[in-house]
Amino acid sequence: MTRSHRTRSDKDLIYFSKDTLKVSGQLVKQTGKISLEIDLTPKGRITKVNHLKQSKLSDYIGNMNIVLFAPEDLQLIKGAPALRRKFVDIELGQIKPIYLSDLSHYHHVLKQRNTYLKTAKTIDETFLTVLDDQLVEFGCRIMQHRIEFLKKLEYFGQQKHLELSNNLENLTIKYCSSIRLSDFNKLEEAFRIALKQSRSRDLFKKLLELVPIEMILLFISMI
Repeated sequence: MTRSHRTRSDKDLIYFSKDTLKVSGQLVKQTGKISLEIDLTPKGRITKVNHLKQSKLSDYIGNMNIVLFAPEDLQLIKGAPALRRKFVDIELGQIKPIYLSDLSHYHHVLKQRNTYLKTAKTIDETFLTVLDDQLVEFGCRIMQHRIEFLKKLEYFGQQKHLELSNNLENLTIKYCSSIRLSDFNKLEEAFRIALKQSRSRDLFKKLLELVPIEMILLFISMI
């Protein structure tokens, strides 16, 4: 919602000889009218909701849900797992702004942990445990958001797939995490065990090699 679909560089969107770009509009929702604005400036993006500047991008995203259809959407099925993770992150971020906040906090703690492992002359196990606790907290929230989203996506996807296949095929979406887990009710416990088991390896390599929130989505169509 805040980036171009065609280019990664904001400069490509700004008219020649101009320094800034502004896109604004007013939406009519069930709860009333809402004004949205985004400015692209040399200092970065400025987002406004009802003419008030937003300090966090996550507070802006989600006010207007966008569904984009493009030829490259086929890569969701055929492409690399990273494309499917990006799809989930974008869609969830629009539906649940708290998801983007949790994701941002998780990556911040992960970066802090890896920096500590690389720079600390002696490792404080207690401090490392505090960081792990935060990874577990935000990581579990992220995975729970994703699981709930994929269940809904599978439900609606199955209806459409049955319609398109004349009731001959059934679509299943499988969530595969780097954490081995048979019962998602024990997610927090499994998360802690995975981090504990990887700690000696992390200390040796000076980074968290295991990425618990990494996931692979499998789209399976069965006759």
